[in-house]
Amino acid sequence: MSELWDLVVPFAGTAPVLTEHGRALPQIDQLCGPFWARLALLTGTPGPGRLPSQVQAAEATGTQVHPALDADVRPSGQPPNRTGWDQLPRATAPAHAGTSGRRLAAGIGDLAAGRLEAVPVSGSWRPEQLGGLLAELADLPAFIIANIATAALWGSHSADSALRGYLGSGDDTGGPLPDWDVGHFVGIWGRIVGDRGTLVAVADTYEVLGSHGRHLQPLTRLARALGADSAHRGRGLLVVGEPSLRTVVQDAAENLGLRTAFWD
Repeated sequence: MSELWDLVVPFAGTAPVLTEHGRALPQIDQLCGPFWARLALLTGTPGPGRLPSQVQAAEATGTQVHPALDADVRPSGQPPNRTGWDQLPRATAPAHAGTSGRRLAAGIGDLAAGRLEAVPVSGSWRPEQLGGLLAELADLPAFIIANIATAALWGSHSADSALRGYLGSGDDTGGPLPDWDVGHFVGIWGRIVGDRGTLVAVADTYEVLGSHGRHLQPLTRLARALGADSAHRGRGLLVVGEPSLRTVVQDAAENLGLRTAFWD
C-alpha cells in the first residue's frame, strides 16, 4: 500500500487536520461525530489555541450514548472506551445514540465561534456526482466529513493488487468484505485518479482500520455508502470551511444535482 499512498493528491485544506489525526486516535465509543468536530476546528486560519476534548465536543454536538450498544459498534479488535460517558446524556433507545449531521454541523459552528461553517450536502449520490463534487472541492481550504454506511465499503486492509485493479478497470466487485456495519463519520482528505477508477483517501477514527486509521476506498463504494439505496437511509457530507465558502459549495453541489441540505 505504501507506494499507493505516495500517489494520493491531498485536498488543499486537509494538512492541519491530518497532522493531528494520528494523535487523536481512537474515538471514544459512540463519539465518532465529536471526534471529527474537534479536528475540524483546525481547518483554515487562525486555528484554535487548544482543541476541546472529545467529550467537550460531544457536549457541544448534542451527542447521546446508549450502554446497550457495545462490541457491535466497534470494529473487530478494538477494545471498549467509555471515557467521559458520565458527563453525557443517555439516548432513550439504541437507535437514537450518536450524533446527527444537523447537530454535528451546529456544534462545529459553536465550537469555532462562527469562524467556521459546516455546509451539508446530500442527494442521490451517484458516483459521477460524488466524483464531480470532490473535484470541485479539492482546491478549497476546507475539510470534508462524510456520514456513511460502512457496510457498503471495501474492507480497510485491501490488497494493493485489488486497489490497483480498481484504478485500471473501475470494477469494484473484487475487494474484501467490509470491516463492520454501522452508521459512521469519517474524514475525506484526498484521491488517486486512475484510468477508469478513482480511489478516495479516508481518515478513520480507529487505528485498527487501514494503516494507522487511514484507508483507500473505491469512489463507487463510497458513493454507495452515502446513497439512499444503501442498507441505511441516505447520508451526506459536511464541508467545513470559512462561511464565505458556502456559496462556492452550494453552486458546486447544485450544478451536480445535489442539495446543500441535511439528510437526517
